[in-house]
Amino acid sequence: MERALLPRKWLTVLAAMMLAGAPPFVARAEPGRAGEDKLVQFEREHALNVGDKGEDRFDLSVAPPACGQTVLAYDHADIEFLRKRFADARIVQVPSKACLRCSPLVVRWYNEPTGYLKYRLRIHLRPVEGRCPG
Repeated sequence: MERALLPRKWLTVLAAMMLAGAPPFVARAEPGRAGEDKLVQFEREHALNVGDKGEDRFDLSVAPPACGQTVLAYDHADIEFLRKRFADARIVQVPSKACLRCSPLVVRWYNEPTGYLKYRLRIHLRPVEGRCPG
């Protein structure tokens, strides 16, 4: 079983999502090469036999960095479909780039009767440095 180390701020985000009753998901962090952005992935699956629709919300807020510190903030996102039959998902709301206190990223999805959907949301992060007073 592969284990990924997540930054402390993501553990806080993941814990908050679990407490809010979010469906099960897998989060994975992939280290980037020098000069590349970082990547966090969430997997979601929906497969109700009678069909269904809904929204998955992801809070990507991070604590503001201290003077001289760097945090990873939202840059952009995309969806990769792992399984899909009579179903679809789209990103309908995104936070502004490099936000620290972000509006949620919203994925709207549906599956027809006998359909199923499993997707991976790939969230690309970029470093943001804290401002120093004066």
